[in-house]
Amino acid sequence: MLLAMKQFGESSLQVGSAEVAEVVTRVQQLQELRHFMTDEGSTVRHFARAMDWSDVRAYRQVERYLSLGLLAVLREQQRAGRAIKVYHCPYRSFFVPLSLFSAEEYLALSFQPYEADIRAQLAQAVRTGPDALGGFLCEAVGEQGVALMPADRQGRPWQPGATGGPALHYSICPLYLSYEQAQDMARELEAVLEKYGQLGGPARYLYQVILTPDQRG
Repeated sequence: MLLAMKQFGESSLQVGSAEVAEVVTRVQQLQELRHFMTDEGSTVRHFARAMDWSDVRAYRQVERYLSLGLLAVLREQQRAGRAIKVYHCPYRSFFVPLSLFSAEEYLALSFQPYEADIRAQLAQAVRTGPDALGGFLCEAVGEQGVALMPADRQGRPWQPGATGGPALHYSICPLYLSYEQAQDMARELEAVLEKYGQLGGPARYLYQVILTPDQRG
């Protein structure tokens, strides 16, 4: 059964069902569909070989995408016996409204696969080199505040990389900014990523930065 969808632009589709939204918002399944996004299309057998699947598994997935309206039969290759069908995905992009895929779902899919890896790599890095993390300062701050801060081996506030340790940076703190100041900071962060993202050095670094208004006040 074809599900509610609306074509809204050349090679684009506005998704109108949760079933289709679940397919196109998952990287693996979108990669599967991408196999059919060519002028030539693909047969089930070629799809199976590309995915390293059995023909039966590939056929079932193709049937699923057909039922959702994400694939169409492009042509049939005649031969003795049953003709071989060539399938095609007529869309290159999909618009999924928030009613079918929430901001929370997007952020979970975008960040969760990497956050555990980032934490593990950062924990290893802070234990490395002459400026290695020594422990933590747990102290009262101001009139009523408390703080948990990283410290060096002498119990002083930690300054990573001061004498040749790993290049790293992390921070979590509230900022009190005007709207214009927050916009400037967001643009500066984008410029920093653009500058260093194009350098292509030999070592791999993991990067994650989030700046957001705090609606709690």
